[in-house]
Amino acid sequence: MILSKARSSISAQGEKGKLPCGAQSKAPSIPDFKQLLEIRDYKGAVTVLQLKRMGDPCDKKTLEWLAYAHFHHAEHDKALFLYKKLLEMPEADPANYHTFSAACLFYMANYDEAKEAALKGPESPLKRRILLHVAHRQNDEKKLLEYHDNGLGESHEDQLCLASIHFLRTQYQEAIDIYKKLLLNNRQFSHELHSLQKCWECCSDMFTALVRNERAQLDQRKIL
Repeated sequence: MILSKARSSISAQGEKGKLPCGAQSKAPSIPDFKQLLEIRDYKGAVTVLQLKRMGDPCDKKTLEWLAYAHFHHAEHDKALFLYKKLLEMPEADPANYHTFSAACLFYMANYDEAKEAALKGPESPLKRRILLHVAHRQNDEKKLLEYHDNGLGESHEDQLCLASIHFLRTQYQEAIDIYKKLLLNNRQFSHELHSLQKCWECCSDMFTALVRNERAQLDQRKIL
């Protein structure tokens, strides 16, 4: 009796689990990777693009987007690998791939290779920004001044690049002035830039306080 009841119970559960005739189970939908990129879900975009790549491993557009997602997810080595793979493909666009590779190499702290790759690319604002940062990292004052005077324009990206260089060189007031200018001209970025500006102001105030403290200690030693 116990066995027969158990069988009837299992049979009933099986009937409940069955779908009606003609009905089809809905497969989970895969999100659009571009929507994930818009909300900066780069990890999710990488996952979706990797699935997409399984269907066509040599699709150039998929590889380009996957490299882009890897780069913004701070996986610069993986992005660089894909750009090198793209460079080997027929009908490739080596100019842009060289510049994008240079950006990856810069974030990997391979500054010599980053400079070499950037110089292979066409003239572009991104190329000039990369070379400017490479010159700073390599303490090449001559090239730094050259790219500073002739390379950067008034675009939002160029001005942010210039502000970061000023900050890295402890020229805090110059960086603050640029952020204030950007705040006035680009209201849509006001929240992010306001936060950055406050950070730089704090750094500037801290630096000024340290200098004043050192000067006070030197003056006290002279008195003693």
